[in-house]
Amino acid sequence: TFFDKISQTYPIADNLGFVLTIAVVLFGAMLLITTLLSSYRYVLKPVLILLLIMGAVTSYFTDTYGTVYDTTMLQNALQTDQ
Repeated sequence: TFFDKISQTYPIADNLGFVLTIAVVLFGAMLLITTLLSSYRYVLKPVLILLLIMGAVTSYFTDTYGTVYDTTMLQNALQTDQ
């Protein structure tokens, strides 16, 4: 879904370098986070499970309803008691 939106905004034929750079940067960021978490043996597996579940849920709602999750939406969801 993310790369669908990127390819709609920035056509791949005209912006191949930009799209590849986004893919490499995202892969590097995920690899860095995983590497940092892997130094804590008992923390890695629960965090990866949590990230997988959160990614699946947000991907489902983005694909089904077209919602976009950003920092404002996350802040609103976490501050529902105020």
